[in-house]
Amino acid sequence: MINEKQFKFMRGAMVAMVIGFVGLGYNQMRARADGIPAMRPLTYAGTLEEGGAPVNGSRNIRLTIWDMPAGGGSTNMRCVTTTATPTPVTNGRFQIVLDEACAPAVRSTPDLWLEIEVNGAVIGSRTKLSAVPFAIEANRANELTPAASNALVPTGTVVAFAGRPDRVPAGWLLCDGRSVARAMYSGLFDAIGTAHGGDGTNFNLPDYRGRFLRGVDSGAMRDPDRAARTAANPGGNAGDAVGSVESGATSMPNAAFATASAGAHSHQPRATHGTQPGSVFTTWSDIPGDTTIFSIASSTAGEHTHSITGGDRETRPVNAAVNYIIKI
Repeated sequence: MINEKQFKFMRGAMVAMVIGFVGLGYNQMRARADGIPAMRPLTYAGTLEEGGAPVNGSRNIRLTIWDMPAGGGSTNMRCVTTTATPTPVTNGRFQIVLDEACAPAVRSTPDLWLEIEVNGAVIGSRTKLSAVPFAIEANRANELTPAASNALVPTGTVVAFAGRPDRVPAGWLLCDGRSVARAMYSGLFDAIGTAHGGDGTNFNLPDYRGRFLRGVDSGAMRDPDRAARTAANPGGNAGDAVGSVESGATSMPNAAFATASAGAHSHQPRATHGTQPGSVFTTWSDIPGDTTIFSIASSTAGEHTHSITGGDRETRPVNAAVNYIIKI
């Protein structure tokens, strides 16, 4: 919406009010090199009231765009739009396609003023236009044709939404994995198919609750388990494809883990009894000159483990929760 302003004029006992918008039209002809869509024709949409009630019928409406807020001559008149036949007005609403000369004037001139005539009478003073290169009645954007809407935000687009699930805007669905009818959301089904699951009648929405998103590997060799990815729901894609899911995994660390050093323990030596009660073989001898060495076997019970302490319930980066929604 470029401009909106209310005008009033008195003509006998009649009071007329026009609330107008100048916006870029719905028919896109080409795109400019600088990225700003070149959409023609420009249109003027307004509301006409007489005696406080919306007009129904037709009126002769003339729109003139000036480069001065008042006065001026023909050189200051940038373009004039006069319809060949009276303009239809329904419940006060009307729309006029501006002359082609208005498009370059609006795009190239920052300071322009609009003058409105209804049935030959100028309504109020000229209104300054605030040029917006890509605008279509903001309060009626949801009335765009499906093709125009899809050109702006393609069906199947997923975005993060910071609101509650019950505040998902019109034209979007929560990515909660539910099964929906193909016939009800044919455009969305055409975009995503059964990538996230489905059958001959229904298909599943993506289920991104509690999940991080990862790009399809598609030959980049960054997902080592891409071939083992599974379907999110029956009928969905598996392997290296959109809609597949992957369970948690822990990679080997780049630096080796170290175990706890606590491991002190002892072994119980064994002594073999001799033939006489109370006698044992020992590693020493009280016989002068006796150099015989006796071996004593120790207990082999020395098996033990070391625990690695720490760790959490999952491996994750710092994160914030959002709802993911998908354009239908």
